[in-house]
Amino acid sequence: MDLFGLSQLIEEYLEKVIPDSPLHQLWCWRYVAGDVLVLPCEKAIAIVESHEEGYQDGLWHLATQYEKFMAMALLTNSNPRAKGYRGAKSFSAWWRRHEAWRLGAANAFRRRLNEHVACTGPEQRRRHQPN
Repeated sequence: MDLFGLSQLIEEYLEKVIPDSPLHQLWCWRYVAGDVLVLPCEKAIAIVESHEEGYQDGLWHLATQYEKFMAMALLTNSNPRAKGYRGAKSFSAWWRRHEAWRLGAANAFRRRLNEHVACTGPEQRRRHQPN
């Protein structure tokens, strides 16, 4: 898939997850120049300046959405030749080359946790501990 095709998938994701966000608005103005995906500065400035709470808040919202989105992208293994392609990358909380089932077990545990973690009982924690 080419760069513009990939950027189209990202636009669809943003449309689904944060449709009225400054990042989605900016992403809709993207273009490809050679091998570079460009998010036009003049459009970013216009989006930031039109923010209902002013330029500073607009800039903060756009920058934090962009940083969060890029951080999410960096957590996925995008190297098709590497073990675990399209899976979660190892990071400091997980040992290198961890088994995928352990990450799955941790994710299942997190989904089942009580919204107020302090209310999670010991029996619930034991049930989801990896061996």
